[in-house]
Amino acid sequence: MTSWRARGATLALVAATAVGFALAAPRFRFTTEITAFLPDTGSRQAQLAAMLAESELSRVMILDVSRAPGGAQAPRDLAVALMAELRARPDVAAVRSGLTDDDIARVRGFLAAWPPTTFLPRGAYTDAGIHARLDTLRDQLASPMSAVVRASAPRDPLGGQWEPLEVLRAARGGSALDEDGGVVVTADRSHAFVFVETKASPFDSTAQRAFRDGLDAWLARTPGARLETAGRAQFATASEAQIKADINRIGAIS
Repeated sequence: MTSWRARGATLALVAATAVGFALAAPRFRFTTEITAFLPDTGSRQAQLAAMLAESELSRVMILDVSRAPGGAQAPRDLAVALMAELRARPDVAAVRSGLTDDDIARVRGFLAAWPPTTFLPRGAYTDAGIHARLDTLRDQLASPMSAVVRASAPRDPLGGQWEPLEVLRAARGGSALDEDGGVVVTADRSHAFVFVETKASPFDSTAQRAFRDGLDAWLARTPGARLETAGRAQFATASEAQIKADINRIGAIS
């Protein structure tokens, strides 16, 4: 009789635990936000980490658009269509690919805000360096760029503000990327790249899943396209799915 009572009590306890878990499970809240795992010490390092996690750059996602086997449209055209689709979405803050006129204007404004000598290398101040740069200035004044150079020459005769642009041009010369009508593409034109910034945090998995559903819907309507994505949001949503699966598995076994 005692053993039956003990068994009944054990079964009742197991049943109560199972019912409690079933009632509590829908109220579980999961987060993959990195700021939730930082020590709440008020230190400058923790504050900087939180700011970086929520910065605009952290919300940028890279979309690699290519042509599926049998597809008719070029990746560049597919990227243009995708950008038009994304710009119409209310959860997208910005979409871009190559440099625009506004980007160039911002670069020029940034360079103009600094003294031209800021960007000059040390060797520019030697006699040979000064003579070489003045010779370059003379050639530029006789070139098709003379109108632009003439405006900056009185303030920057040694060409300091052109130094960063020359470095970028040299780096681009050895790059496997190119630009085709405002779209960044690979040299063989087999891939095009789109940079999209979502309004939601990359760690807001609900919003990021909804954004991803929109990408999947566009991909389903464009059978000749293939799409690959990269960004923090991809890791955040995958981590949340793994965390939920682990908790459900552990809870069920327990």
